Amino acid sequence: MISCPICSSRPNSPARILRILYWLLFVLYPLVICGQGTAADTPLDAAMLEPGKPITREIAGGQTHRYKLKANEGEYTAILVEQNGIDVAARLIGPDNLPAVEFDHEIRTSGTERVEFVSLPGSDFQLEIEAAISSAHAASYKLAIQEVRQATADDRALHEARLLLSKSVRLARSGNYEEAVVTARRSLEIREKIFGPSHSEVAAVLDRLGTYSYKLGDSAVGGQLLTRALEIYEKAREPNELRLANVIENAAFFQRQMGKYGEAEVKFRRVLDIREKELGPDHPAIAPVLNELGVIYRAKGDNSKALEMYERSLAIREKALGKDHPDIVFVLQSLASFYYFRGDYETALEINLRSLAIREKHFGPDHPDVATSLSNLAIVLGDIGEFAKAEQMHARALAIREKRFGHGHRWTASSLFSMATLFVQAGQNARAKQLFEEAWQILERSIDSEPPWSVAAYTYGLGNFYTDVGEFDKAEMFLTRTLAIRERIHGNFHQDVGRTYDALVRLYAAKGDTEKAVTFQSRANGIHEKNIRLNLAIGSEQQKLAYTSVLSKGLDQTISLHVKMAGENAKARDQAFTAILQRKGRVLDAMTDSTSALRRRLNPQDQVLLDRLNDANARLAELVMSGPRLYTPAEYQQKIATAEEERDKLESEISSHSAGYFERSEPITLKAAQSLVPPQAALIEFVKYKPTYLNSKDPKIIEVSPAY
Repeated sequence: MISCPICSSRPNSPARILRILYWLLFVLYPLVICGQGTAADTPLDAAMLEPGKPITREIAGGQTHRYKLKANEGEYTAILVEQNGIDVAARLIGPDNLPAVEFDHEIRTSGTERVEFVSLPGSDFQLEIEAAISSAHAASYKLAIQEVRQATADDRALHEARLLLSKSVRLARSGNYEEAVVTARRSLEIREKIFGPSHSEVAAVLDRLGTYSYKLGDSAVGGQLLTRALEIYEKAREPNELRLANVIENAAFFQRQMGKYGEAEVKFRRVLDIREKELGPDHPAIAPVLNELGVIYRAKGDNSKALEMYERSLAIREKALGKDHPDIVFVLQSLASFYYFRGDYETALEINLRSLAIREKHFGPDHPDVATSLSNLAIVLGDIGEFAKAEQMHARALAIREKRFGHGHRWTASSLFSMATLFVQAGQNARAKQLFEEAWQILERSIDSEPPWSVAAYTYGLGNFYTDVGEFDKAEMFLTRTLAIRERIHGNFHQDVGRTYDALVRLYAAKGDTEKAVTFQSRANGIHEKNIRLNLAIGSEQQKLAYTSVLSKGLDQTISLHVKMAGENAKARDQAFTAILQRKGRVLDAMTDSTSALRRRLNPQDQVLLDRLNDANARLAELVMSGPRLYTPAEYQQKIATAEEERDKLESEISSHSAGYFERSEPITLKAAQSLVPPQAALIEFVKYKPTYLNSKDPKIIEVSPAY
């Protein structure tokens, strides 16, 4: 699968750039793996399906039935499969006993599948019926031959198109995306010739081609194909909403990859609504949408909601597919990423080992998906200091990708980048530099097709590395490029923008440019404080404390900038003291259940106001963390200003109704704190922090024991 680095939660480590390794596992959801029949279901014992003699039979999850088909050469046959309480998949099995064409458009437990084929020389088919969900309870289906006639030229052409598209799916499952694209394009040409460019049958192939192209690393082409497919379905007013939902889902995935979280979330929510309405809340088709919504919530900083989505997705898939089905790996990887960035490496390691075992069992040792699992596992091993094991995993992943895609491919470059990051962790900067530069040379050739957040992840990692090794001009070039991309994608208040400011602080401090370092630290602190306030407005007390602890390194850096690098700089002094006071206040807020205490004192009418305040805070948090979405920068700033005005108005109203219990939340400033200190008195704050030194002569970040 696709893997792509991004920044991690540790500001000083280039390993952060690998974050998206866990976010890019959701492009193509494989069709149902062919089941094995019991002895009674083997081709030798298969029943004969004949015209005018329908067959009704019961089937349960894990079972497969075979039927012989009698058709004369050159005849077109249409078979209807009526589902009565169970979703079944139908396949034409060729003379080689392998699936030739798969039919599973109707994924509800009622409705009809239509199987069509043309009998050609040497292509005697059998029909295989399998329960689509392995845990399904027994129910019945009915088979009936609807039509038999002499095949027309279009019948034969469309039969070939179906064979080609099914072949492309099998090629993609095996990881051979290049051949899958070539084969699917042949199917597309046939359908466009018969139906024209705007038919839903054409859109179905475009949808497949879009996912294959993305797998190959061509995001631009993939996005164009998926957009075209969705436009065709929308204009055709596709009566089958579930088929429409499939295309919307893939288009939403592309938008999410391009950093358009707002647009993607709207589409995924639409897919979820359609599927829950048509299939119920626990159908396997619900799971991938929940997983994608979890990815979006994580990107927006809502970890609680993200974890809720992941766990629900995993529960649905395990119940429907079992605990070792390859489709559950998608959500396992998301969970592994979630725990990794919380610092729970033990859980992340356990989940990644499970994912690797599942993929090796189903796909073999040399599949591209196995390479992704190896890379993910190597990242965690590197972070716990198992450098030798991590290098072995990265090397194996690199070998798989080079063999499958070639040395000059972007996914090969991703492996090189990951291995370079490991060498940085192991203190082997010379080896790291060689691989970073080799990877970047490859990536630059395909940079236009790279998702913008992915470009920013690479440039962020390179900028941090070149800061560490003292190549400041290169570091500045990469970090300013990162900042421009992230501000464009996320707006000016997103946590990733704040992290980029932090990286620029380290760069300018290492260069000895105190003024710029102090200026960027002030901007970073402003973003961190805004995001802390928003995050502390929602979530449990434990989640609030966890969030404040994540930002501790930013406070360490702010204090170190003043104490160790800019002792005479008044601005650095003031922002260090301000950061201390603000962080202390936020932590105290997080440790007290002040909102619940206030609610107990308010009358019912004022409790409604408090609910409105909570909603206003949630809307403001959503707006800030989601970025501009469809708004222009000016519109986005106005939206935030309006939301803040609404919150402030509600706070004032509650304050006036609850004197002594609630005061409006005002930003803590050094001047305000000084005004509260009596004359001839002093306020003394004891702060424990971890000093960070950046020596411009030997640019290397050194963290020492905590100090006061």
